[in-house]
Amino acid sequence: MVVAWTRWVPRATLAGMTAPPALALHLLGPPTVAVDGHPAPPDVLWRKHLALIAYLALSPHMARSRQHLQALLWPEKDTAHARHSLNEAVRRLRAGMGTARVRSEGDAVALDAHGVVVDALDPAAAESDAELLEGFSLPDAAEFDEWLATERVALRRRRVAHWIARVAEALAQQRLADALEDAHRALAVDPLAEQAVAAAMRAAALLGDRTRALRVYRAFAERLAAEIGTQPGSELAALARRIEDGTWRAAPRAARAKPPLVGRTVMHARVFELVREALANRPTVLAVAGGSGLGKSRLLDEIADRWRLEGGTAVIAHPVDQDQTVAWSAMRELFRCGLASAPGLPAAAPEALATLAGVVPDLPTPLAPRVPRDVAEAGTALRSVLRALAEEAPLALLLDGADAADGHTLGALRAALADMRDLPLLVVVARGSAGKTESELTDLMARIGRELPGAAVTLGPLSPDDTQALVTALATWCPVESQRARLARRLHFETGGNPLLLITLLRGLAEIDALREDALEWPPPKETLDAPVPDGVPHLAQLVTMARVRQLNASSRAFLTAACIGSRVVNPAITRAMTSLSEREADEALTDLEQREFLAFDGARYVFPAPVIARTIVAVLLTPGERHRLEERRAALLAAADIQ
Repeated sequence: MVVAWTRWVPRATLAGMTAPPALALHLLGPPTVAVDGHPAPPDVLWRKHLALIAYLALSPHMARSRQHLQALLWPEKDTAHARHSLNEAVRRLRAGMGTARVRSEGDAVALDAHGVVVDALDPAAAESDAELLEGFSLPDAAEFDEWLATERVALRRRRVAHWIARVAEALAQQRLADALEDAHRALAVDPLAEQAVAAAMRAAALLGDRTRALRVYRAFAERLAAEIGTQPGSELAALARRIEDGTWRAAPRAARAKPPLVGRTVMHARVFELVREALANRPTVLAVAGGSGLGKSRLLDEIADRWRLEGGTAVIAHPVDQDQTVAWSAMRELFRCGLASAPGLPAAAPEALATLAGVVPDLPTPLAPRVPRDVAEAGTALRSVLRALAEEAPLALLLDGADAADGHTLGALRAALADMRDLPLLVVVARGSAGKTESELTDLMARIGRELPGAAVTLGPLSPDDTQALVTALATWCPVESQRARLARRLHFETGGNPLLLITLLRGLAEIDALREDALEWPPPKETLDAPVPDGVPHLAQLVTMARVRQLNASSRAFLTAACIGSRVVNPAITRAMTSLSEREADEALTDLEQREFLAFDGARYVFPAPVIARTIVAVLLTPGERHRLEERRAALLAAADIQ
């Protein structure tokens, strides 16, 4: 429904004249006119008179010169007869709409805007599918019909722009289904609008529906060829290729699809607005803080996916605690995780490459590697390299676990970002909400929003409503809404809204039928929540994790138990040495654990995708003595490796 826009003033007087009766012009669809709430007299609705009213209403300041109106509406008449026709039209319109409604202003004719309602001028007109002056034309006034055709095209463009803006808003708020629906509304307005096609493709791809995204593209290509005889633009074709080959989306650490981002609407909108700004050649720094399991890695994955979907290079590095004391370890990690193979690197200044090669072994450089004199020199070299990469393709650097990065790398990164301008460059630093951090990280984050364009966001637990949304998305085995509500209530209590724990439990329940009945029956109706949280691990997490552990064979269980001693990153050689397994048995166990999603391979090393797994096993499966012996064995093996 279109709600009309109103210019209203009281029926007061201006220069002693009474304001004219209210005038409502409905120009969307078959045109109609109402005067003071009643249908206009027949003289007002005569075609040339109606055309004159509509033209004036949609003209700047609702006014046009007499000469212009005469030529537009009465082109077949000479000047004298055209002038007479215009004067007669004005006279009859004044008689039907009020003397003061149509005014003469020097050599111009104008509509008095007071009390005028024009539906085509209302912002809500963008959501209407009605054509401007539907079925209306003046066969003997070709210029008017040309103007009307132009206005109809302009209205369609405004409508497409409106829906595209709605798509951008929905994508920023992670409402992907809404974004896809709005994109199709834009296509319904103009099936040949390439921007609408791109919006629909992006929304479908981010929803994980590659088939639908490509179907939209191919249908558009066929329409374009049939109606215009041309092909889609190069940027749209490149987007289709990226979606088709799947290279834009990093493979999830587990075999199943990534969980949806839910809730945090305001925060997500801010984050993805910064991503758009960075893609528009405005270098941007985003800081993300949050405790363990609150979704930092998932958010960074989504940022990287959207960046790659636009044809950019996204590099995600995962420093670990041991890296903090090793100079340039995070720099080496960034290059190992993708900077070294990024397009544009060969175009970087040879001197800059040589300087970075001094701290990043195996970095290809035409000159001999040279260790930088200090952090500032390394920062200058890094700035040169980042500029070369970003000039080739939009570049995003994402440090997941920046509080574990070494001070040398953070200092060089801070220096490199100073005075960066006019480049599609995004830097994201994600850190925990507590714990020891390098002073360079504190300094870098303090500069965000001041010297460095960008913003900082903090992730907190999900709300009960967000938990309900996650349960609805992942607990497809539970079709009854009332049961899903009770399940969400229990899970939110057990996890405190921690997304990682929620997803771990929901996936466990999806796999293990025997646990579902217990999960759905608690808490009993009208009873309070009693917190079963032994050993600091949620009770249901224990049940899910240990049920899955019992499904493992002896070799896999032994390997997993040893792997739980230490950091989130698993060293297969050290872990095997902590057990009595042969190399073949350890390899088979590692494959089994990866397939069952106890461990995940992130492209370079094995990690625990959910730390709750390791915490649960250590808390429940190991006795204190067993844990102590394994810790001593691991420490001795690490010391021996350092000596070698």
